[in-house]
Amino acid sequence: MDKMHMSLEELWLWLNRLQKEKTGASWGDLLSGRKKRTNERGKEE
Repeated sequence: MDKMHMSLEELWLWLNRLQKEKTGASWGDLLSGRKKRTNERGKEE
């Protein structure tokens, strides 16, 4: 898929996925304040 033709929503989801793979928390999680020390355990329970 050509990134130049992505919609903003698709671009957001794609970047979100990259961010989640890197840090264990998506930007959506970060923005909503849901990231609470998830890096060590990988999942918040």
